[in-house]
Amino acid sequence: MKLKKKIGLLVAFLPLLLVMLVVPESSFVLEKNSAESRNIDLSNGDVIEIAPDEVLQEFVLSDIPTSKSGTGDSLLTDESGIRIDTFIDERMNYFSDSSTLTTANLSVPLGDDWESYQIYTNITSITENRTWLDNSGFDDASSWTYNYSDVSSPYGPYVNDYISEWRQDIGPTGIGDNASYYWIDGYAYHDPTYGQNNWYEEGDKAYTVQNLVIDRGEVTSVGISLDYWGDVAKQNTVFGPFELFVSVGDPDNGGTYLWHETYDAIITEATWYSTGYIEIPTPSITLPNMSIWIGLRVTIDSFKKQDLLPEGQLDNIVIYVTAKATPDDVNLKMNGVDVSNVLDGGTPIFGLGTAWFVPMTPWNQGYAYANFSWMPTPFPPDPNHDVILSIDTDVWVFARKLLQPTTENTELLTLGDNYLLSNGTDVCWETNYLVSIPNGYDDQFFFNITIPFNRDVTFISEPTHRYTNLTSWWNLGDPSDGVVNVSVYEVITEETDGFWLVRSTSPNMIDTLEVWDNDLGVWTSTRTFRADDNTRFRASLDTSYNGDNVTFTIYDSLGTTWHTFSAVVDSNGYAITDFILLNAFNASVGDWEVQAFVVDSISGGVIHNVGYFRRAFSIDHGTQMSVQYPIEGRLIWSVNVTFGEIVFLQLRVNDSDNGDLLPGGVMTYSGNYSGTANDLGTGEYSITLDTGTLTSNGPAQVYLSWTKDNYDLILQTFTIFVTYETNLYSSDSPGVAVPIDYDADFHLFYEDTLAAPIVGASMSCNWTNSFSVVETSPGEYFLSLNTSGFTVGLYPVEITATSNFYQTRTIVLTVNIRELHTSAIPSTSFLSLPVGYNTTFEITYLDTDTNTPIINSADAINCNWSDIHQTGDLNYTVTETASPGIYEVVIYSMDSDQLTSYDVVFNVNKYGAQNHTFIVTVELRTHLTSLYLNNSIESVAYTDNITVNLVYFDVDVGSGIVNGTTPGGYVELIISSPTLSSPSFTVVSISSDGLYTIHIPADQWGDTGEITLDITMNWIGVNVKFSNLSLSSQVATTAAATDIYIGESPVVVSYGENVTFSIIYYDVGGESGIVNGTGPFSGNVHLIIEVLTSGETITQYDMVITEIDFTNRPGEYRITFDTSLLSGLGDVELLVWLNWTSGELPYYENQVILITISTNYRLTSVDWTPLPITPYDELTNLSFVFRDLLTGEPIYNSSQLAITVPGYSFNIYYDGDSTGIFFIEIDTFVFTPGIHSFLINVEWMGNPFYQNRTDVFI
Repeated sequence: MKLKKKIGLLVAFLPLLLVMLVVPESSFVLEKNSAESRNIDLSNGDVIEIAPDEVLQEFVLSDIPTSKSGTGDSLLTDESGIRIDTFIDERMNYFSDSSTLTTANLSVPLGDDWESYQIYTNITSITENRTWLDNSGFDDASSWTYNYSDVSSPYGPYVNDYISEWRQDIGPTGIGDNASYYWIDGYAYHDPTYGQNNWYEEGDKAYTVQNLVIDRGEVTSVGISLDYWGDVAKQNTVFGPFELFVSVGDPDNGGTYLWHETYDAIITEATWYSTGYIEIPTPSITLPNMSIWIGLRVTIDSFKKQDLLPEGQLDNIVIYVTAKATPDDVNLKMNGVDVSNVLDGGTPIFGLGTAWFVPMTPWNQGYAYANFSWMPTPFPPDPNHDVILSIDTDVWVFARKLLQPTTENTELLTLGDNYLLSNGTDVCWETNYLVSIPNGYDDQFFFNITIPFNRDVTFISEPTHRYTNLTSWWNLGDPSDGVVNVSVYEVITEETDGFWLVRSTSPNMIDTLEVWDNDLGVWTSTRTFRADDNTRFRASLDTSYNGDNVTFTIYDSLGTTWHTFSAVVDSNGYAITDFILLNAFNASVGDWEVQAFVVDSISGGVIHNVGYFRRAFSIDHGTQMSVQYPIEGRLIWSVNVTFGEIVFLQLRVNDSDNGDLLPGGVMTYSGNYSGTANDLGTGEYSITLDTGTLTSNGPAQVYLSWTKDNYDLILQTFTIFVTYETNLYSSDSPGVAVPIDYDADFHLFYEDTLAAPIVGASMSCNWTNSFSVVETSPGEYFLSLNTSGFTVGLYPVEITATSNFYQTRTIVLTVNIRELHTSAIPSTSFLSLPVGYNTTFEITYLDTDTNTPIINSADAINCNWSDIHQTGDLNYTVTETASPGIYEVVIYSMDSDQLTSYDVVFNVNKYGAQNHTFIVTVELRTHLTSLYLNNSIESVAYTDNITVNLVYFDVDVGSGIVNGTTPGGYVELIISSPTLSSPSFTVVSISSDGLYTIHIPADQWGDTGEITLDITMNWIGVNVKFSNLSLSSQVATTAAATDIYIGESPVVVSYGENVTFSIIYYDVGGESGIVNGTGPFSGNVHLIIEVLTSGETITQYDMVITEIDFTNRPGEYRITFDTSLLSGLGDVELLVWLNWTSGELPYYENQVILITISTNYRLTSVDWTPLPITPYDELTNLSFVFRDLLTGEPIYNSSQLAITVPGYSFNIYYDGDSTGIFFIEIDTFVFTPGIHSFLINVEWMGNPFYQNRTDVFI
């Protein structure tokens, strides 16, 4: 857009100058509302928060695009449905003549391009029609039971004669064809009314029975076929009250006829007839038990003059039972998969079954198949007759059409997924899926659209209500779901076929867009660039988009495309462009924008994600200002003028990056003047200034400011100077006199021509040392010169005064330097010095001219102590103290110095000052010395050491006197006693504080009691450095303290075993056991044992007492005795005394200790031999040994031993003491066959207290 057009738009749409507005959400924003406020990153680097029900809409007054739209790749859709077809009475056969089976092959149609991946059958009826009779052709006499039934006669004990049997060669085909045969002969009876007749009662019958067990369910029908033959004696026809029958059960006792034929209905005598197949629709038969009766029966009570002797023959009897079966009964399979039973509490339900089948390759040729096969059990069946299997089933076909693309334009039928997004926002997607449901699949039809895992489906509508979002009937579709499911069959609508509209959102691929700050070396959201800056751009994406190509477009300040380039997303998720130069000549100043656009066509292989981000930046240029007039101010930006002169100032402004002159800016000035400069329209600006308006001399500042959009602000200062004439003089003229090294001071006055003081002037001089100047009052200055290092003499000084905008003046004054007056006073004239030590005193050194201390002059003080003192030693030191002018002098002495008095001469000499001499007398003497006990000497046992803590102390120095501190000198210690002239002793330690710890064995005196100790400490050396001192003290020795404790501890022992323990008799002071068998005090230990437990007869004489080891285990005494000497189990208390002979050294204390001995049962075991497998009702012996574990020997039989088997009365035998084996005789009659267990108890009473073994598990 051209600049003129752009300005016109700005005028027309001035209210829209707020570029970003928050407005209510409009219909084109295709995104699900968030429940929380969100922060939106604007293209200029700012962030704005919007409410959940608001959308950010951008109005841009530029040709720069503000959004992106396009078409991505289609979403792939899987549609699925279920069709249920019902099939009734599908038959499968077994043909016995060929042993072949037929199947039922069912098929269900699929939709166009559909495939079936699974099939389910719900079988609602399974009926099997077959015969179960064995030997139905009577090939032999097996499988049938031949019998008769005679009904009691009302006339007496009359009985008919019957034949019921199998016969050969009487069947329908003659020779080789066998059959069953039946005959009844009525009994003869003479009735008073009717005379002599042959009588038959109803229910008389000759019959054959076969009992069947048919494991089937409900019987729906029965079919029968057979061959029959009938005859009566001496007649040409067949007649009479007789019938041939087949029944389930006895027809005269609740049985059910399956077939019967009266003799009156038989056309020809002695002729075979076939019934053909006769079906009985609803028989009242209950399985599994079925008893088949066949034979000849009398139908009514009757009599005949002539005995008819009825005969009957039956053959080839086949009974077909149609009954419900389970899938397992008939080995029913669907597509080769076993059909499963339907269970009721674990019991199969007859007639029902289910099966699932998943083809290895889905059916895709227009049909899905449920092919049923079967096989009777056993195969071939027995009897081997034809079998018919009928099923009713519902076939559920699970079908689908996969990977169908969605449509972006429902009119042009073009594929894709449309997207729309603006700066940094979520991407709004819109696509359509065409639904065309195949016939029969309506009720269970649904489709699943595969969506990227970052996709959020927000809107789905049906074809007839395209812009109404369904509130239910679809689920999933949230981020991370990866799919959205639409249950079309649940939608209540007139028409489900058609385009279903799907809207969704996904995150913007670009998280942020940044520009490179080349100065700071960092990425930033936006930046104002300078001319000729190098920069680049970076889009930040998820690392999953590695390899995608990001297009970057730069729009200049006029809204035109300035440059386009691309960058590939790296493994860190960054797409970084090459550097680009914002050249000063072709990159104009102003507001620019960079846009980044990307799709995931490379990382995803298809376009399912889009990124679009805008970022504003700007370009500024540098500026410079120069002085054109006055000419002398061009370089220095100042001019010197006299008061009242007119100054014409002309300035030029240009672009410092490309040199362009810059008219149209705003230049203002302030300071001593203010106003706006004239814009000459050429990039030059002019100002006229009158210095006559200034109120004083000095600098007049003109502060210049120039501004223009996207150009650097210019701030400059132009200065105008005014000056005055001056005078300089001193009240100390012509000069001053001062002591050497003291400051020389002058008072100076600096004034203008009107005698007004000049404040803040600068004073300087040609003095070669340091000097200082202080303005004491307006126009009056105090100059101080440092004379250090100068010799006595007269020195001229040239002094100059300067001040800004005042005339500079110079004068000459003199300085006369003379000698310093001083004093040096010692703090004392006499020093008492311990030989080999040191002492101090102080000298006060003052400047009497000013009565001030003289510092830093320690080297000016010296003396002749070095001449008196031994050469080469540390003689004396002089150090300045913290108090100025006071010096500390330290005088040192050596141990070898002669003890006498010395006059020491001190001299104080300092250049430029008066000298001083004085004498200090030094007396060398012996150290003040002390000797004392650190603490009183404590009483000790006779066998212990006397401990003396003695202190030998230097009082002058405040430290102990020990050996090694003084070369050529040492300490001598002497200890004696009135009762022992030279007792032995040991110095065990000496501390630096002079504490001597001395041990003296107490047993040197031969007896206990009080001892006097005389102690002397002497110093031996070249000088009497320390005094020799002595002291006396008393100490008492006492009898030796002892202790007693257990060494080897007594443990719990089994009765009859030896118990051993030891006691230690201990010298506490001597820290050793008290030995009895050797040494100077042997034979004085007495060990006495007293048994405290009542009822025990054991005494000390039953015990063995030994002293263990004089050297390695001194003072330890072992006691051993046999526990069988005790009365029984439990604890025995012993009081053990260890006594020392009275009056014998070293007078050990007696000790006593209480010892408890515990005895327990002797450990035992029952060692038994495992029993062999034994026949029922036979005897077997369990052998075992009751064993003493301590000796390993068997425990023999005794009256003290009881062996029992709880719950049983088994005999117990003993094999004898030669083996010690016991036998328990076990009668297996008390058990049942199998594995059994029982317990035995082995118990002992009394001495030697064997452990009982109870509940021994056998």
